Amino acid sequence: MRTIMAFGLLLQQEIPPDELPPGTLANLQAERTRWLAGLDDSTRWLLDHSQSFAQYFRGGLPRSMALQYSMRARITWISAVPEAEKVRYLTEMTERVEVLFFERRWRLSVILRAQTELQQLMSSH
Repeated sequence: MRTIMAFGLLLQQEIPPDELPPGTLANLQAERTRWLAGLDDSTRWLLDHSQSFAQYFRGGLPRSMALQYSMRARITWISAVPEAEKVRYLTEMTERVEVLFFERRWRLSVILRAQTELQQLMSSH
């Protein structure tokens, strides 16, 4: 998930070509291609291994949310939706998933809000 967040945030950065030193644009485009491949690999791996890691979440809802997230992330990535929208949606989902599964348990209100927002995001796409 951290890989999805990192690549997503990198892809959202806009750097005007006229502000780059000569030769840098080609290097930046190569990096962008690598980041896109990283998102493809990450969403594929996440879905392929979702059953393995979902078993560690106690309770039906967390397990179900982990599986849904894995499936939605991959479906979003391979969809015909414009790239910028895919990246935005993956980033928004992943931010909530990180809170839902990795936030300190005493921050229950934050966790519940992330759960509600994630459910809304997944049902709207």
